[in-house]
Amino acid sequence: MLAPAKMHPKTLAARHRRVVGALAQALLAIPEAEAPAESQALVAITDRFDDHLAAVSKALRAMLLVSLEWIRWLPLVLLVSWRTFDELPAGGRTALLERMERSRSPLLFLPLVAYKTLLSMMHYESGSELHALGYPGDERARWKRLA
Repeated sequence: MLAPAKMHPKTLAARHRRVVGALAQALLAIPEAEAPAESQALVAITDRFDDHLAAVSKALRAMLLVSLEWIRWLPLVLLVSWRTFDELPAGGRTALLERMERSRSPLLFLPLVAYKTLLSMMHYESGSELHALGYPGDERARWKRLA
Protein backbone atom coordinates (compact mmCIF):
# COMPACT_ATOMS: atom_id res chain seq x y z
CA MET A 1 0.00 0.00 0.00
CA LEU A 2 1.32 3.43 -0.87
CA ALA A 3 1.88 6.04 1.80
CA PRO A 4 -0.56 8.97 1.61
CA ALA A 5 0.83 11.96 -0.22
CA LYS A 6 1.35 15.16 1.72
CA MET A 7 -1.33 17.74 1.16
CA HIS A 8 0.98 20.72 1.20
CA PRO A 9 4.27 21.76 -0.38
CA LYS A 10 7.36 22.05 1.76
CA THR A 11 7.25 25.21 3.86
CA LEU A 12 10.88 25.25 4.91
CA ALA A 13 13.63 26.29 2.53
CA ALA A 14 16.82 24.21 2.51
CA ARG A 15 18.60 26.76 4.73
CA HIS A 16 15.74 26.60 7.25
CA ARG A 17 15.83 22.79 7.27
CA ARG A 18 19.56 22.91 8.10
CA VAL A 19 18.94 25.31 11.00
CA VAL A 20 16.05 23.23 12.39
CA GLY A 21 18.24 20.12 12.20
CA ALA A 22 21.13 21.90 13.91
CA LEU A 23 18.80 23.23 16.63
CA ALA A 24 17.31 19.78 17.22
CA GLN A 25 20.76 18.20 17.38
CA ALA A 26 21.97 20.72 19.95
CA LEU A 27 18.79 20.90 22.05
CA LEU A 28 18.02 17.19 22.17
CA ALA A 29 21.62 15.90 22.20
CA ILE A 30 21.05 13.75 19.12
CA PRO A 31 24.37 12.29 18.02
CA GLU A 32 25.57 13.58 14.69
CA ALA A 33 26.09 11.09 11.89
CA GLU A 34 29.02 11.45 9.50
CA ALA A 35 26.83 13.87 7.56
CA PRO A 36 24.36 15.65 9.87
CA ALA A 37 21.81 16.06 7.09
CA GLU A 38 21.58 12.26 6.77
CA SER A 39 20.71 11.52 10.41
CA GLN A 40 17.31 9.81 10.38
CA ALA A 41 16.25 11.32 13.71
CA LEU A 42 17.07 14.86 12.56
CA VAL A 43 15.33 14.36 9.22
CA ALA A 44 12.22 13.03 11.02
CA ILE A 45 12.08 15.99 13.40
CA THR A 46 12.64 18.45 10.56
CA ASP A 47 9.84 16.84 8.54
CA ARG A 48 7.49 16.95 11.54
CA PHE A 49 8.34 20.61 12.08
CA ASP A 50 7.74 21.33 8.39
CA ASP A 51 4.32 19.64 8.61
CA HIS A 52 3.49 21.66 11.72
CA LEU A 53 4.57 24.90 10.09
CA ALA A 54 2.31 24.26 7.10
CA ALA A 55 -0.69 23.84 9.42
CA VAL A 56 -0.33 26.98 11.56
CA SER A 57 -1.66 30.44 10.76
CA LYS A 58 0.22 32.72 8.40
CA ALA A 59 1.12 35.13 11.21
CA LEU A 60 2.57 32.40 13.43
CA ARG A 61 4.38 30.83 10.46
CA ALA A 62 5.95 34.18 9.61
CA MET A 63 7.10 34.72 13.22
CA LEU A 64 8.58 31.21 13.46
CA LEU A 65 10.47 31.71 10.19
CA VAL A 66 11.74 35.13 11.28
CA SER A 67 12.88 33.58 14.57
CA LEU A 68 14.62 30.83 12.65
CA GLU A 69 16.46 33.36 10.49
CA TRP A 70 17.40 35.30 13.65
CA ILE A 71 18.87 32.15 15.21
CA ARG A 72 20.69 31.37 11.98
CA TRP A 73 22.49 34.72 11.91
CA LEU A 74 22.89 35.13 15.69
CA PRO A 75 26.54 33.99 15.89
CA LEU A 76 27.49 36.78 13.48
CA VAL A 77 25.32 39.37 15.25
CA LEU A 78 26.80 38.53 18.66
CA LEU A 79 30.31 38.33 17.17
CA VAL A 80 30.68 34.79 18.49
CA SER A 81 31.75 33.32 15.16
CA TRP A 82 32.04 34.18 11.50
CA ARG A 83 29.75 31.25 10.69
CA THR A 84 26.00 30.90 10.71
CA PHE A 85 24.34 28.74 13.39
CA ASP A 86 24.00 25.69 11.15
CA GLU A 87 27.70 25.87 10.19
CA LEU A 88 28.93 25.93 13.81
CA PRO A 89 30.34 22.74 15.33
CA ALA A 90 28.09 20.96 17.84
CA GLY A 91 29.93 22.44 20.83
CA GLY A 92 29.60 25.96 19.45
CA ARG A 93 25.87 25.51 18.91
CA THR A 94 25.40 24.26 22.45
CA ALA A 95 27.40 27.16 23.88
CA LEU A 96 25.34 29.68 21.90
CA LEU A 97 22.06 28.10 23.04
CA GLU A 98 23.25 28.22 26.67
CA ARG A 99 24.08 31.88 26.20
CA MET A 100 20.61 32.51 24.74
CA GLU A 101 19.02 30.70 27.68
CA ARG A 102 20.90 32.81 30.26
CA SER A 103 20.16 36.08 28.49
CA ARG A 104 17.74 38.63 29.93
CA SER A 105 16.94 39.97 26.49
CA PRO A 106 13.65 38.70 25.03
CA LEU A 107 15.25 38.85 21.58
CA LEU A 108 17.57 36.06 22.66
CA PHE A 109 15.53 33.81 24.93
CA LEU A 110 12.06 33.91 23.33
CA PRO A 111 13.09 32.27 20.02
CA LEU A 112 14.89 29.61 22.04
CA VAL A 113 11.82 28.95 24.22
CA ALA A 114 9.59 28.63 21.13
CA TYR A 115 11.85 26.15 19.35
CA LYS A 116 12.78 24.23 22.49
CA THR A 117 9.08 23.66 23.20
CA LEU A 118 8.12 22.65 19.67
CA LEU A 119 11.11 20.42 18.99
CA SER A 120 10.89 18.71 22.40
CA MET A 121 7.21 17.87 21.87
CA MET A 122 7.92 16.52 18.41
CA HIS A 123 10.87 14.44 19.55
CA TYR A 124 9.35 12.93 22.67
CA GLU A 125 5.93 12.09 21.22
CA SER A 126 7.31 9.01 19.49
CA GLY A 127 6.81 5.71 21.28
CA SER A 128 10.47 4.71 21.12
CA GLU A 129 11.61 7.89 22.87
CA LEU A 130 8.94 7.54 25.56
CA HIS A 131 9.99 3.93 26.13
CA ALA A 132 13.64 5.00 26.39
CA LEU A 133 12.58 7.43 29.14
CA GLY A 134 10.91 4.60 31.06
CA TYR A 135 7.28 5.32 30.14
CA PRO A 136 5.53 1.94 30.01
CA GLY A 137 3.02 2.90 27.31
CA ASP A 138 -0.12 0.80 27.18
CA GLU A 139 1.11 -1.41 30.03
CA ARG A 140 0.33 1.23 32.67
CA ALA A 141 -0.90 -0.77 35.63
CA ARG A 142 -1.48 2.21 37.91
CA TRP A 143 -4.76 3.18 36.25
CA LYS A 144 -6.16 -0.30 35.82
CA ARG A 145 -9.15 -1.07 37.99
CA LEU A 146 -8.61 -3.82 40.52
CA ALA A 147 -11.55 -6.22 40.52
